[in-house]
Amino acid sequence: MRTPGQATAAVARSIGLACFLAFAAILALAGTRSAFSSPPPALRLEPSSIKVGAAPGSIFTVDVVIEGVSDLGAFEFELGFDTAFVKLVDLRLGPFLGSTQRPVTCQERTVSAGVVKFGCNTQGPEPPGPDGSGVVAHIDLAVQGHSLGDTRLRLYSCNAADILGGSILSNTCKDSKLTINPPTPTPTQKPRMRKLPPLQNLFLTRQGEKLPPVQCVSPQGGDDIARLAERLSAAITSPDPKNPQQNQQLGAFEFEVHYDWSKVCVQLVPGPAATGMTCVIQDAVTKPTLEGVARVGCVTQGKGTYPDTTTPEGRHLATILVRPQPDVYSQGKANQDNGVMVQLIDMNCELADAQGHPIKIFSCEDAGLTIRYLEGDVEPDCSVDTLDTQATAFRWGSEKGTLVYNGRFNLEPSGARADDDIDIKDLQFVYGRLGSTCASPHPPQPPVNPKGGPTPTATATPPEAGIKKSPHVQELLLSAPPQSGRCEDGVDAASFQLLIKDPITSPDPKTPSQLQQLGAFEFTTRFDPSVVCVEITPGNIPQGEMSCRTQAGSGFVHFGCTTISSQIPPIPQPPGVLAVITVRPQPDVYESLLPDEELTTQLLNQECGLSDLLGHSIPTPDCAGATIRIRYP
Repeated sequence: MRTPGQATAAVARSIGLACFLAFAAILALAGTRSAFSSPPPALRLEPSSIKVGAAPGSIFTVDVVIEGVSDLGAFEFELGFDTAFVKLVDLRLGPFLGSTQRPVTCQERTVSAGVVKFGCNTQGPEPPGPDGSGVVAHIDLAVQGHSLGDTRLRLYSCNAADILGGSILSNTCKDSKLTINPPTPTPTQKPRMRKLPPLQNLFLTRQGEKLPPVQCVSPQGGDDIARLAERLSAAITSPDPKNPQQNQQLGAFEFEVHYDWSKVCVQLVPGPAATGMTCVIQDAVTKPTLEGVARVGCVTQGKGTYPDTTTPEGRHLATILVRPQPDVYSQGKANQDNGVMVQLIDMNCELADAQGHPIKIFSCEDAGLTIRYLEGDVEPDCSVDTLDTQATAFRWGSEKGTLVYNGRFNLEPSGARADDDIDIKDLQFVYGRLGSTCASPHPPQPPVNPKGGPTPTATATPPEAGIKKSPHVQELLLSAPPQSGRCEDGVDAASFQLLIKDPITSPDPKTPSQLQQLGAFEFTTRFDPSVVCVEITPGNIPQGEMSCRTQAGSGFVHFGCTTISSQIPPIPQPPGVLAVITVRPQPDVYESLLPDEELTTQLLNQECGLSDLLGHSIPTPDCAGATIRIRYP
């Protein structure tokens, strides 16, 4: 059993041992941190592996890095290199040695071919030298080009001292691997043979008393012509096989154009590059029996003057003239997205220099042509003007089978959905394009790529705007018949508003991200002419911006309004009142109707149509009528 004194001594010994172990652990940890925080002193080349792909004479730089030093005052090394691979351009002091503002002096000496010695020292006891790691020298080397592949840049005799001359590094050097690759050759640009523009419109115009010309080409051909230039995309830079120090010169060329003979005919004309050459041409003019193919070949005789392909003129080989066949004029009309697509396919494209050596080309490219009418140009002259509006307005209301009807003026709906009458949508189609020209179509008519494009994404069907009379039931109270005996002079009348109660939410066919805007409307009101007469006047929507027309007959009134300018839509836009329908009783009704009787008659709405500023239909599901109850008070 321990005494109290013995227990106290044991506790003291335990505490002392614990303190000693803790102190030893701290020293060990400090030593470990010191070992890992600073690398052993050395001189090395950075980067350790170098790949150079350059032409002879190209200069690159390698750094000499010192690491793991304290109070650095001086360093030296020898650099060895293979003179078949590189040569020394310069050895320069790096930033590390003088980073503490100590004065620095350097010496350089060539030891032998491919070996150079370089060293630098500092002066004075203050300030201390730098600690740690940094770049002490830059080595600029130039590629010799005599040898290719792998070699080494070697460091020898690496030494460093502190500011008092004590050695802190002795012959610890790290080399660098150098790989000299052959310079990357600059590829020779191969020219393309292509038609410009690659996509183009050919607008149709009247060629005489009848629309089409008598022939496709002369002597009775038309003057609707598309012009394309067969050009080289770049200058010829391929080396001459006889003298590789020079580029090849264009001495000859040939190509063929393949096309659909039933739609177009093609004529070829040598371009500026063929000046002084002898050319053979087979096309629709020189060899009309060669249907669907036109070809040209041009050669230089002797040591003539060659085209300068560094200029646009020297790359213009030929001009391609394309004319529509007469039958194409009757295959379309001036409606939306009309046109016939034709491909002009280049084949057998060849270039050669003056000695007949081939000149390589990158491609032999095609072109696409859209033959079409300017939309709305029903009297085709490349301008939508008053001739077109008057010719369409004259036929407004005519139906297929009548003498006035002409299908060329039935423009909307387009395509297979076309109707058999000329209505307000057709008239608005022309009015909406007033002022449009082939040079600046409105809306734009970009040429179609015959090779196709992306399929449009389907969108949800928006709600449709409805046309209806308000109120749908109304009383017409009788007082006294008109003294003139004419229905239209009566004072007893009932009025209905023909209105669109909802905004238009259908997408614009030309710009689906936008909504259609009302540009035109029409409707027919039918009634019993023995009971009432009807008068229709514009509502609040067409006031000012629209031009309205009325056609009246026995038992019906046809009313329609169009917007004169496609740039200024009617204001306000729906919802709103399109027209006001005023109904009066016939004079005979006053005598035939007894005081306690009531006469009911119907107003029927038919042929209701809305269109936007360009004549595209706006869906209209409702075309509601109204009921009139005629009685004495």
